[in-house]
Amino acid sequence: MFQKRLKYKISQIKSYLDHKFSGLNINMIFGGILYILIVGVLCINCYNAYVKGMDDMRQYSNELQITNKIKQENIQLQNLYRYYNSIDYKKMYARDNLSLAPSDETLYYIQRDEPITIDPKTEYVPPTTVDNLTLWRRLLFNV
Repeated sequence: MFQKRLKYKISQIKSYLDHKFSGLNINMIFGGILYILIVGVLCINCYNAYVKGMDDMRQYSNELQITNKIKQENIQLQNLYRYYNSIDYKKMYARDNLSLAPSDETLYYIQRDEPITIDPKTEYVPPTTVDNLTLWRRLLFNV
């Protein structure tokens, strides 16, 4: 009984809406609105993907610059490591810091009581000028 009443009410509402909106095609309107909403959502998703892609590209370029700097620093450190492991550096370190030398070399240590001071020259002596004739005599005759 309840089902019959519900069916009857639904059919009345449907017939009323059909009569009221008989000039309008509701399916076409809802379909158009739905189509516009789907296109809008897809456009927004495309824009968000583009913005995220640009941010990723900026991040990638920054990381690439940092990576290049680290690679250059690594190359410099490898060269420094090779230098410190070289025989020449070990000889120099042994000579300077450990006071070691090869067997055929004699090292001398000079201990000074006080540092040597050099007095700067205070008076100005102008350079001597030589005339051209005197210069030629000196060159040719050693006079």
